[in-house]
Amino acid sequence: MTSLPLGERLIRKERPYELMITAFQQYSDAKAPITFALIGFVGGIFIGEIFLATLIGTSSVEVFATGLFKLYPMIAWPLAPFLHQGVVHFTSNVVGLILFGLPVEDELSSRQYAVFSVVVAALSTALGAVLMASGTTKPIAFYGISGVVYALAGFAFVHFATHESRMEVIEWIAFVGGAAAVLHVGFDVLTGLLISGNTINGGHLTGLIVGISVSRLRK
Repeated sequence: MTSLPLGERLIRKERPYELMITAFQQYSDAKAPITFALIGFVGGIFIGEIFLATLIGTSSVEVFATGLFKLYPMIAWPLAPFLHQGVVHFTSNVVGLILFGLPVEDELSSRQYAVFSVVVAALSTALGAVLMASGTTKPIAFYGISGVVYALAGFAFVHFATHESRMEVIEWIAFVGGAAAVLHVGFDVLTGLLISGNTINGGHLTGLIVGISVSRLRK
């Protein structure tokens, strides 16, 4: 990142559209091969879901993905972090990977970032599934890359907070998004404890905790 930090841009009273252009340029210039590879893999799996759902005549991608866990669990569970239930689910996670993954990957080595992503994907899926299973005796299906997205959000929230006025525009966006993720998970946990524990999204909670913890341990 070589452009002026957000603090200096605000002092210079740059207009909102100028900040938006700067953010777009910074996202475009970001070197994040692992994030882009992850997005590509998730996209490829989702296209495969659409193709197979159409081929066998299921009513939706969600029905296909959920049914995969019942019929072929040995295939479904390893792919669980990359499966999605529809266009909205898929798009929101891809946007999250872009908003958080690009600036965070710039802060870690390739090896650290790759290990971080793999560990979070596995943990968030496993613990999310355990939490869901604790509230039912029926077969469950727990999938999506949002655990990794929330881990990146948690990491960004803690890590970029230390940059203060030195934050680049996309780091500021990641920080604000991370704060929103913390509030969302906090509200989810609070309402879950008041209603029923199995309504808590264990994948989001696990990802956020791991992301925040990793960021704190690196200090």
